[in-house]
Amino acid sequence: MADIQDVTEFYSDTMIIEIPWRGDYFTWTNGQIGVDRVISRIDRALGNGEWMMKFRHLTVEIGDPFISDHSHLSLRFQKRNNNIKIPFRFLNVWADHEAYQSIVTKGWQGKQQYCKLVTIWNRLKAMKIDFKNLNNKNFRDSAMKIEQGRRDIIECQQEMKKGYTDQLRIMEKEARHQLGKWSLIEEKILQQKSRAQWINIGDGNNKYFFAVMKERA
Repeated sequence: MADIQDVTEFYSDTMIIEIPWRGDYFTWTNGQIGVDRVISRIDRALGNGEWMMKFRHLTVEIGDPFISDHSHLSLRFQKRNNNIKIPFRFLNVWADHEAYQSIVTKGWQGKQQYCKLVTIWNRLKAMKIDFKNLNNKNFRDSAMKIEQGRRDIIECQQEMKKGYTDQLRIMEKEARHQLGKWSLIEEKILQQKSRAQWINIGDGNNKYFFAVMKERA
């Protein structure tokens, strides 16, 4: 158990995760038969957040061992099917928006049906539409807004080097606020999708969350 804990801590400390794989689960055998036969999964391919974001369509194929006692691991670069319909997912950040309560109240006041389950289903379906609209209007393209915030800060700072004004300082302060706001929103969304609840929000782990999310996909 100590060895397992050491490996787990290593993964967490270095933010390295296992690359998605397909094939046989076990990758090693001692070559014996009967009760002496031992099989184990001791071969893994690992990557950090930077690497997995660079190669977004990446999997490891576990092949046959042939004359070895280990199965070989092959990296496969392939495109995913973008035509797959993404299921609806409630994002926790929506609950922080000022419109959240009104959407829930409005949805829960929907028409009463002959069956309670049908009533609940229809009400949730109505809220789903409103939450999608809320997301598209207020939470979409967070990565682009983060990048825009960075550009605005740099632009303000460069202008202040040419000639300081209070207006430029106010603009820089607002850009910093927007950058912090959208960085936190993106981090919360990625943490929820990756289910990496052991990492603290606010530590700038967006790339790691994204990599974990890819591993689970």
